[in-house]
Amino acid sequence: QIQLGDEAFFYHSSCKEPGIAGIVEVTRTAYPDASAFDPTSPYYDPKSTPLAPRWFVVDVKLKVRCRSPVLLSELR
Repeated sequence: QIQLGDEAFFYHSSCKEPGIAGIVEVTRTAYPDASAFDPTSPYYDPKSTPLAPRWFVVDVKLKVRCRSPVLLSELR
């Protein structure tokens, strides 16, 4: 449902202190995530196939970078 031009938060989740690091704009709508089809990838999903993908990605560009992340603890 994501459309070109939509804005979103860029959220760091795989780090010591998760939080929002900036605002991005969608530059390409959803397309299948190729890493789900690659058995050597840590993101491999044997139930996902090119004809029936289960995972999708979107391309984005940075619009605003936070001076410091807005931490998950602050958001709560």
